[in-house]
Amino acid sequence: MPGIFHRPLDRRRFLFASTKALAGAVLIREWNLGAGGASPEGEAVRFALLSDTHVPADPKNEYRKFNPCENLKTVVRQVVEYEEQARDVLLRTAPEEVEDKTWRAYGLLKHARRLSFEETMNLLSGVRLGVGLNLLPGPGVYTLNKLLIYTQPAHLAALDGRSTGDRELPTVRAAFVRRLLEAESS
Repeated sequence: MPGIFHRPLDRRRFLFASTKALAGAVLIREWNLGAGGASPEGEAVRFALLSDTHVPADPKNEYRKFNPCENLKTVVRQVVEYEEQARDVLLRTAPEEVEDKTWRAYGLLKHARRLSFEETMNLLSGVRLGVGLNLLPGPGVYTLNKLLIYTQPAHLAALDGRSTGDRELPTVRAAFVRRLLEAESS
């Protein structure tokens, strides 16, 4: 089964991880940990699982009275709308925290000397949020997308002629990020 980042998951591990994520989402909602403790009662919680999807080559092809291409288009539109709504809520409920997280993430990416893959993804996510909310003047979305792809262990190792288990990969990653961000700002 294909993975989002650098490791494919077998079906059992995927289901186990999905169950943990669902349980975490339920706990966050039940314990009012999201949106500064505010949790609108009675509001539906929706999840979209986009995995192991088989889309026919012919977009008009219906499979068991199910049109996967149209359904995927609908789900993608909904995900974009939900993301925009979430951004609005963040700006309304915690604008200073969002701005601080964005600038801290940008500063760490520009100056860090070692970055783990997980930390890099988290920081890039914060910077991307800030760029999308016009809190940060740059970098551009193209550069952020490039960083999201090329800082993954296998891509980075291939670019630098290393193995994915190389202990120096966090140093190489930080230098790569700094180089791209510097090139963008000059």
